Amino acid sequence: MTPDAVVAFAEQCPRLLGIACRMPGSTHDAEDAVQDTWPRWRVRRRAGERGGGDA
Repeated sequence: MTPDAVVAFAEQCPRLLGIACRMPGSTHDAEDAVQDTWPRWRVRRRAGERGGGDA
């Protein structure tokens, strides 16, 4: 993962947390949802970089 990818994700974390807080209704669950997003995002980004999907 490039440093640019880490920065890009970190910049979106507050927005993701805000969205996630409205979904499950608890801050703890929202933080878990955002943390679970990171590995999924990395996999999809790598697949897109290799031309293997709609990342």
